[in-house]
Amino acid sequence: MFRIHLNEAMFFYQQELNSLEPKEVSGLPAAKDNAFRMAEELVNLVIDARAVA
Repeated sequence: MFRIHLNEAMFFYQQELNSLEPKEVSGLPAAKDNAFRMAEELVNLVIDARAVA
């Protein structure tokens, strides 16, 4: 359903992305951007659903 898929880092480390150390997790900036884009997509889906209802 979603166009954006979350990076696995958050699930592998079982922590919030903001609490992970960039030195220990490669691609952390991209994972944070990915999570933001997925949240944005979800918000837009909710807004669109409300507009149709």
